[in-house]
Amino acid sequence: MSTENVDEKPNNLGERGRARSYTFLRVVQPVFNHSIFTSAVSPAAERIRFILGEEDDSPAPPQLFTELDELLAVDGQEMEWKETARWIKFEEKVEQGGERWSKPHVATLSLHSLFELRTCMEKGSIMLDREASSLPQLVELLWKLNEIIKYMCFIILSE
Repeated sequence: MSTENVDEKPNNLGERGRARSYTFLRVVQPVFNHSIFTSAVSPAAERIRFILGEEDDSPAPPQLFTELDELLAVDGQEMEWKETARWIKFEEKVEQGGERWSKPHVATLSLHSLFELRTCMEKGSIMLDREASSLPQLVELLWKLNEIIKYMCFIILSE
């Protein structure tokens, strides 16, 4: 994701005249008046439990609704968030016209994407439970963490 200001270029166009795209992933857990844990178990899971002779009284994990929003240029002028994909049990994408959703299908990842995820998890910073309400606040938190790590490495190397 680019941290570049959208208003720097005329008509919100990138270096090569193409509209820049920003993405936003939102995960929503539905709110109900009853428990989010349901007793419904898929038939395949029931069959496996029966074969293994196990009884599982624990509640099933709650379903999550996840959507992918992209910030796209509309008519070369205004920027607008558009929902381009969503996941409930399966993945659905917006079809070419932008009005209809595709049939639900099993989402797949390329091997390259999995290797990239592994590299990010091994070498990148993962910060959970950080309070930031804007991108600049998040960048500032990352910067401070980076400075602390550099300082600790300097102390360790100088000893």
